Amino acid sequence: EDAYAAPLSADNFSNLAPAFIMVAEYDPLRDDGINYSNRLRDAGVKVELHHAKHLTHGFLRAWDLSNDAQKLGTNMLSSLKKVFW
Repeated sequence: EDAYAAPLSADNFSNLAPAFIMVAEYDPLRDDGINYSNRLRDAGVKVELHHAKHLTHGFLRAWDLSNDAQKLGTNMLSSLKKVFW
């Protein structure tokens, strides 16, 4: 029930920082990520939602084995660079 552990249980999503959310097609948490991005967007938070098609939860660990994982990981890092640099 703690929103820090389960963000979808929060009552208020306004005044949060912009979010980069990436969900894998074959991930038991995919729908939670999509729902969270929708709740943030509905509260006026800027959200980038990315769908990792044909990939599983933890796909970034396959960076060296999957061109798709590498491309999506690079996209994520580019978004982080925009925020911090």
